[in-house]
Amino acid sequence: MAKTGRESVQQMLRLTDDLRESLRAASEENGRSLNAEIVQRLENSLAGDNYAERVRTLEIENMHLRKLYAAEARNRRIGDKLTHHAQALLHIYSDMIRRYHEGDETAIIDFAEYAKLNPEMANFPMPEPLNDETDDED
Repeated sequence: MAKTGRESVQQMLRLTDDLRESLRAASEENGRSLNAEIVQRLENSLAGDNYAERVRTLEIENMHLRKLYAAEARNRRIGDKLTHHAQALLHIYSDMIRRYHEGDETAIIDFAEYAKLNPEMANFPMPEPLNDETDDED
């Protein structure tokens, strides 16, 4: 095998007449020399050796992305439920505070009972006791 000036090696190759004619027709169609057509097809063929490995890598990446998207969607649904639940608790809490400040003493009992059933309510502060003395000062 003799080397040419372009860092390539000459290789003798035996082809059937039909294969040579198919390659020649393809080279004309692709605007390449017969040699360039053969080299391109060999390079494509060798690149295909890694095809199965690349497909497997892409399948694994796809599986991970699907898991991430599913987790994100699940977290979004949970967040939506928590937001709705928090808004409902805040509404109940606000209503109990309003009732308490309007003089409804049972609001504190309702709040305490509701807090027993909903531990999240423990984070809400109990209302300050009504001070009759401050009402007299007005």
